Amino acid sequence: NTIIRNLISDFIINVIESEKADGTLNISCMQKVLTYIEQNICEDISVPMLAEIAGLSEARFKINFRKQVGIPPREYVLRRKIETAKHILKNSDMTITELAHKMSFSSSQYFSTVFKRFTLMSPKEFRSK
Repeated sequence: NTIIRNLISDFIINVIESEKADGTLNISCMQKVLTYIEQNICEDISVPMLAEIAGLSEARFKINFRKQVGIPPREYVLRRKIETAKHILKNSDMTITELAHKMSFSSSQYFSTVFKRFTLMSPKEFRSK
């Protein structure tokens, strides 16, 4: 069940990235939000902050984001952080604790938990592969 959910979410993110690369995604409040997330992926990004960028209430923002993107905003942010972390793990010798702090996770344990939830392996296992 977790594997299927992860694959579906990864597919949705890839579709969004493809649309952004092709320039076919309409410029809208959600595009501003997605751009903000990409440009500030190492920062602590909260849903209320994203709702403010979109100019919507938090409740309406969550509904609209899920409708347009396919997953809740917090999950999208976490998935993008993990994708960035995977790239860093492959291409640097930064420690997992340093990486967790760089990606604005509250602790390396929480980072490892989220990483494992989305990749089905720990950051250490991912780096060794």
